[in-house]
Amino acid sequence: MEAADSGPTVTTNPTAITSLTEAADWLSETFRRTVRPYSSVDRWVSKGPPHVDYAELERIRDDESISIKVVREDAARELVREMREVCAPGIVPFLGVTTQRRLCHSIVELVVKEFSDELDIVRHMGTSAGNYRLKNSDIIAELSALRDESGMSILGAAHNRCDIATPPGLDKPWRLMDRLDAFCPDLLSQGSCSRQDLVAILSRGEAICLWWD
Repeated sequence: MEAADSGPTVTTNPTAITSLTEAADWLSETFRRTVRPYSSVDRWVSKGPPHVDYAELERIRDDESISIKVVREDAARELVREMREVCAPGIVPFLGVTTQRRLCHSIVELVVKEFSDELDIVRHMGTSAGNYRLKNSDIIAELSALRDESGMSILGAAHNRCDIATPPGLDKPWRLMDRLDAFCPDLLSQGSCSRQDLVAILSRGEAICLWWD
């Protein structure tokens, strides 16, 4: 089992990161260990005969990215936001798949990949919600509209998850809360926060995990 770290140990480099090689150097200095020259992506793969509608989730390797494992998703989200401050356009850090669990904490991949837009994260990770009949293109379209309205950023994604954050001091956060509730019903119905809690979180600009169970 590969080692995982709980958070950064040094401050960010003020020089802009303009390539995956420079991003790997930054992560290596921050975590004091080797960065993996790949990341993981979960894909639905059809199984059985053609007439049987059955698929299984398989984890594949993306060799056009780099990654490192981080204990605790909240620590990884903060590191993504910190790293984006020093990345040039086109170099995008984000939260990827959850690889395993240690005690009560998830271990998540912090990935860096070349993208032209944050929405490419969701497209690349294949986020969908079959139980709500939302295809990947549907989720991307709604996230794009929400981003235009609120200025939110996309911090990460997986096959059934998307991590977002709004700017602190968001105007009329209850409107966004209603949109998110309609878009991702599991956020409140299966989550641990109330509608009032979610409004406060949006107002403070904290990260939120949208997931479709």
